[in-house]
Amino acid sequence: MMISSRGRYALRVMIDLAQHDNGELISLKDIAKRQDISMKYLELIVSTLNKGGMLISGRGKKGGYRLRRLPEEYTIGSILKLTEKTLAPVNCPEIEDSSCERAGECITLPLWKKLDELVQQYLDSVTLKDVLEGNVS
Repeated sequence: MMISSRGRYALRVMIDLAQHDNGELISLKDIAKRQDISMKYLELIVSTLNKGGMLISGRGKKGGYRLRRLPEEYTIGSILKLTEKTLAPVNCPEIEDSSCERAGECITLPLWKKLDELVQQYLDSVTLKDVLEGNVS
């Protein structure tokens, strides 16, 4: 499993929004500057987060974005699942569905399934607040 820049940047955006939350919308320009992310790429990431129901958005001169919920209500797993195609540890279709012809005879399948389960459990147990407070172990 490798988290793409899209997933990593989405996490950085969510952390930035949580760190700078004063109840008002935060402009993409400010986020882009602080996170050193191009506006074009940032717009794609924020669009995904917004469509996924994670953000509140507003247009106009005072437009921007803010978190829809409290940081402790977002898991790292939910953010990454929204932005990544898969978090599976290997490119094995059987981990996500049952279309693999070799599933019945694949001796390593249980290993990959367990690893996938452990990764999912861990990412779903860590919240945005945990990361902000350094409570990640």
